[in-house]
Amino acid sequence: MFDLADDKLRHFGLVGREGARVDPPLLPGLVERTEWRITALLAKAMHELVSAAGRRFVVIVPPLPNRKYDQTAGQKLTDLLTESGVPCLAMNHEANLRCSDSSGMFYRFDEHPTATWHAAVADSLATAILNDPAAQES
Repeated sequence: MFDLADDKLRHFGLVGREGARVDPPLLPGLVERTEWRITALLAKAMHELVSAAGRRFVVIVPPLPNRKYDQTAGQKLTDLLTESGVPCLAMNHEANLRCSDSSGMFYRFDEHPTATWHAAVADSLATAILNDPAAQES
């Protein structure tokens, strides 16, 4: 479990399902807002550690199912990472994938990624890496 203490990200150990907390009625959205902040702070801390070691750190925001909720969450994550100064590659299938039919990217019964999804992501990552001057220098 990670949480904020004195506006810094702290690790407090492992928490099982029974220890999970839900929003109390008086604080709607508190858990969700905290999770977004913790996610951004965790990615920023990882970026700083990896960068300090002389390596590149990039968060990949993969293609998500074409539902408004998923697309909104993907965009929100991309925006938070960008605002935090964390390099990210958004791979939203409408914007960045050269896949003519996105309907075959997720299994209909559980929306897990298909082989088409994996191939499209691999192709996009290869293109991004090969076209990135910083990657070519290392």
